[in-house]
Amino acid sequence: PLYGAAALVVLSAPGGLDEKGFNMANVSCAAENMLLAAAGLGLGSCFLMGPMAAFSDPALRARLELPGGYEPLVGVALGYAALERPAAPERTDAGITWCR
Repeated sequence: PLYGAAALVVLSAPGGLDEKGFNMANVSCAAENMLLAAAGLGLGSCFLMGPMAAFSDPALRARLELPGGYEPLVGVALGYAALERPAAPERTDAGITWCR
């Protein structure tokens, strides 16, 4: 989990959601690359899609200063985790069925 996000990056595309979904696919791929790069830099990150509905508010949307015709589609929250993550439990093959 991400605690105390320091930045929110909003990814947008001209025309917003297109009929074939290419714009959403493109911004999602860009967001995934940002998440991977953030992890490599020791940052916490979180992919956000639902909260983008908040940008239907004209005042909030104006703060983005998007070029005409661009629609916010996804966001990436970035920051340093406020807490240490607990170590992952050791994994075993117990409970796994291998199909060959």
